[in-house]
Amino acid sequence: MRYSDTLSRWQGNALGNNLLREHLQLAKEQSLPIRLVIATTKEIQHVDNGSDASKISKTFHIKPEVIGSLVFFDGDQFIIDFCKA
Repeated sequence: MRYSDTLSRWQGNALGNNLLREHLQLAKEQSLPIRLVIATTKEIQHVDNGSDASKISKTFHIKPEVIGSLVFFDGDQFIIDFCKA
């Protein structure tokens, strides 16, 4: 599985955005593995409309059997490839 996104798209949570940027930079520098965390919400229409998802209720699930590796990170855009461990 491949996940691609940009940090600039994540406008609502500056602290979380900065923390993710730091973690992606560490993963890049040290070739660290990345865990798959899946966020789910019952407010799907809110997300589909492109609204700020930082303000809606979500649950988070870690998939320990899936490990990711950072394929690309330029400080904004990032690509992570995931596969079963």
